[in-house]
Amino acid sequence: MFSSDLRGKPESELTCNVHDLIVSVFNKTLIHSVNPDMITGYRPLAPRHVSDHLVELVDDAFFKICKYRYYWISEWFRYSTDKSHAVSQDVTVLTSDHREMIEARKQVRRGSLFRDRVWEKTYSPLLLEGRLMAVIRDNKIVSYSSVTYLPFGAANIAVWTDKEYRKMGYGANCVMQAVNWCEDNNRIPIYLVSSSNVASIRLAEKLGFNRVASEIRTTVSTSVNR
Repeated sequence: MFSSDLRGKPESELTCNVHDLIVSVFNKTLIHSVNPDMITGYRPLAPRHVSDHLVELVDDAFFKICKYRYYWISEWFRYSTDKSHAVSQDVTVLTSDHREMIEARKQVRRGSLFRDRVWEKTYSPLLLEGRLMAVIRDNKIVSYSSVTYLPFGAANIAVWTDKEYRKMGYGANCVMQAVNWCEDNNRIPIYLVSSSNVASIRLAEKLGFNRVASEIRTTVSTSVNR
């Protein structure tokens, strides 16, 4: 068990989601990463062994010391791979020239100042380093993957595909391109997926990812508790 400065803080500047506690199961060992402000209260309550009821036990322990009116608790699987893949001609590495397409995928009803800030803080770093790749059809993004940095030389791969374009291999091609980026840039590729997302799990395993750990994470949107 250890306290981490990564716990208790938003995942990025523009999100309100906070993970005060992440409990990882690695080689049948529990690893508790806790908000420094909460570790004293959590330590005597924390589960010590892996069990079939681990989510409930972690939930009960955290509930006793949490400061929020409401939080989410969920189970995730962490996958990784050391395989590289052939480059697909379907995948385009996005640049700033694709801004209109990128913003059209998830329209935000906010002013230009907010949109410019999101672009500068969220998208520009990805685009400058080639960490956002997509399949473009009918002049729109129908599938994409992104690579975001994690501590200790790792990188997280996220993928999304428009429901009308699923089961065409687009998501798989985007993920393979993301894996290649990680290999070319000396990053360990991580694929983090909800334990309930069967389709995404199948995609990871189809591409040769191996499950290296599972984790239970508490999540709160700080805007809910203001």
